[in-house]
Amino acid sequence: MPWARGKSPLSLPLTIVLATFARILAFEEVARLFSVHWNTVRAAVKSAVDYGLEHRDTTSVIAIGIDEISRRKGHKYMTMVYDLTRARLLWCGEGRDKEALKSFFSEWGEERLKAIRAVCLDMWQPYIDVIEELLPQAVMVFDKFHIIRHLMDAVDQVRREEARELKETDPELLKKTRYIWLKNPENLTEGQRVRLSDLEKLNLKINRAYILKEAFRCFWDYTYRRNAEKYLDRWLWWATHSRLEPMRWSCPVSVDTLTRDGGDHQHFGRGDEPQGQGGEPEGLRVQDEPPRVYRRLGCLSPSVSSSPSFPQ
Repeated sequence: MPWARGKSPLSLPLTIVLATFARILAFEEVARLFSVHWNTVRAAVKSAVDYGLEHRDTTSVIAIGIDEISRRKGHKYMTMVYDLTRARLLWCGEGRDKEALKSFFSEWGEERLKAIRAVCLDMWQPYIDVIEELLPQAVMVFDKFHIIRHLMDAVDQVRREEARELKETDPELLKKTRYIWLKNPENLTEGQRVRLSDLEKLNLKINRAYILKEAFRCFWDYTYRRNAEKYLDRWLWWATHSRLEPMRWSCPVSVDTLTRDGGDHQHFGRGDEPQGQGGEPEGLRVQDEPPRVYRRLGCLSPSVSSSPSFPQ
């Protein structure tokens, strides 16, 4: 029958409608909306997925994303692999260990693996190990979200350590300030801005951590690799000389932490292409202008160009 697939009792139009609604609604809601059983919705989705897997074209996949999702309580994870070019799911499997990701590469095949030029992933070490083993030709890109999360964790660790040090002398000083240090300045409430202004006047370690966190935001403004490298080198100097161990451990080693093998990649263009006058890209000039955040917070004067002065 031209309106059905194989021996399925569902017509093709009904299958398409149920599967489409199931992308945005729970199966139970779709079943109630169309007065069908939950298993009917499940069968329609399975039929649509099977058809898609049979007819999809994967010859043009050159950039993939790898992430894990929690599917239930108790640390039950699934590994997800995406086609970043066409924004589609390629594969999912149980677990988030090396064997889970190797299962995908085994199914994918050697020829298609050779075509992959870039892999975006978080900083989960089992994934990194598998990529280095099976995709040595690919650029490894750590996504922005997880880099920022590591930096935020370091800032919060500085706050917790300093709060413990102040427990005997001034236990209330840093109480209920966690989100003041973690939020972006523009997202602070009026009361949080006032509290932050008061705390910035004190000789606190968390102030240095906060300044470093805000300074790193400027890194994402760059689109040219050469200038991003210059800025990141300076930021690394500030972080490693801040006398804050959590901030030292949060440091990305270089721009090659974001693009592993040193090749130009999506976020960065060629650094020798001029944008502004004098061949310098417009915006922040790394060599002769300190980060905007340091000027705003009053920790650097405009004359300082290489060695930032942190509160002691």
